[in-house]
Amino acid sequence: MTIRLRKDDFFSPPDSPLAMARRIPQWPFEDHSHEFSELVFITGGHGLHVTEEESYPIGMGDVFLITAHHKHGYRELKDLNLINIYYDQNELNFPTQDLYTLPGYQAFFKLEPAYRKQHRFQSRLQLSATELEHVIGLIDRLDRELRAQQQGFRFMAVAVFMQVVGYISRCYEPASSTASQSLLKIGEALSHLENHYDQPVALAELARLAHMSERNFLRVFRKIMGDTPINYLLRLRLAKAAELLRQDQMNITQVAYRVGFQDSNYFTRKFSEVFRMSPRRYQAQKKMNLPAGARHAAPLQEVNNPPSPSRRSAPR
Repeated sequence: MTIRLRKDDFFSPPDSPLAMARRIPQWPFEDHSHEFSELVFITGGHGLHVTEEESYPIGMGDVFLITAHHKHGYRELKDLNLINIYYDQNELNFPTQDLYTLPGYQAFFKLEPAYRKQHRFQSRLQLSATELEHVIGLIDRLDRELRAQQQGFRFMAVAVFMQVVGYISRCYEPASSTASQSLLKIGEALSHLENHYDQPVALAELARLAHMSERNFLRVFRKIMGDTPINYLLRLRLAKAAELLRQDQMNITQVAYRVGFQDSNYFTRKFSEVFRMSPRRYQAQKKMNLPAGARHAAPLQEVNNPPSPSRRSAPR
């Protein structure tokens, strides 16, 4: 029976969005899963990282993501040192700005975990000594905030974590391995959607950015993302619309046109299917529930992973 690590045992206080641990050294750890996601930084030594499918060698400079509910463990360890940053994506309420437009973010946080088995972990991020030193400096700051828990520590901890995420996303872009570069190509297409979600998007353009034929791109995209580019774009537009509705600065028609819909009635219908309420009701509800000053901080989980549309209709 797989051990399941609970958030209450690692996060202090339990409602904190972040926690961390230094394993110096890491001991052999039987297979387990988490209620939260985990960023792993290998700072020394080497060993085997074991997943449900296979095992992969790891060493100093390796960085990888273990998403919530996925089983993994460590074996054959030789002075393996690592740092874990635990985070609860449902609790991370920060303005993501242009983070999703970074191909390296798309490749590392979305694509690499899905393609890990196919690439035999060769698509993981491998930091140079200089890059590792820099990110450890950021992690040290995060550690101090989480330990001291001075007034405002949640805000400060999340701010430092954002720097960590942004930095490793940038580091992934010049990654030299063939597997990393192939994911980065798909990441370019995803970044294009993030940058141009409010404009007409052609499959041919996305395939060109990924350096693939349209047929191959469509096949790979569906395998990785679990949906077609058209439906992904629809979900993205609706997520952006929800963010604008939370800000309460536009009416429904203005929001629809701002995110790329040419028909506000169609927008209302699709929004209602996905969020199970009309845009007007959603806007009113969020306005009542959000504290003053919080309307510009979009919940990361809702924006990044809104419920899938129940129909496979193309955006208009």
